[in-house]
Amino acid sequence: MQYWQHAPAVLDWNPDTDHSPCPLASTYQLVRNVLAATVRQDRVETASGHALIIYDERNPAFWPGGDARSAYDAVYEALRHPGLLRKVSWQRVIGQLSAAADLRWLVDGLEAKYGLTNSATVLPETVGGVPGHQPAGPAKPRDRGGRSRDR
Repeated sequence: MQYWQHAPAVLDWNPDTDHSPCPLASTYQLVRNVLAATVRQDRVETASGHALIIYDERNPAFWPGGDARSAYDAVYEALRHPGLLRKVSWQRVIGQLSAAADLRWLVDGLEAKYGLTNSATVLPETVGGVPGHQPAGPAKPRDRGGRSRDR
C-alpha cells in the first residue's frame, strides 16, 4: 500500500511537505490499521470501517504520556474523521463479557493466562512529573474485586 497516496484522505498531514520527523515514524502501525480498514479497491471509503485498538490498562505505554498513547493521540488528532480510530481497554471488554454467563470460560481464561480482570487501574496523579506514569514493574495479580493478591 502506498501510504502517502491514501493518507491525505484520512489524515491532516500534507504529503507534499518534508516532515521532520516523519509523522509515520512513531504512528506507522496505527495509520496502517486505519488505512486497512478504509481503503477499498485503491480508494478510501471512510464509511467502510474503523481501526479498534484493544489495550491493557496496566501497560504504562498506554498511560497518558506513554509511547503508545502518544502515537494514538497524534493519529487521532490528525484524523479528518475521528471515528476511524477508537480504543478500548481489555478491562472494559471483560466487564461486558462478564455479564454473559455463557462467556464465563473466556473471562476466566483471560484472567488465568494474562491476569486480566474487569478492574480498572487507578493511575497516580503524577509520578516523576509525568501525569499517569509510575515506574515500570510487574503488574500485581488482582482478585475479581480489583484488590491486589500476593502470591
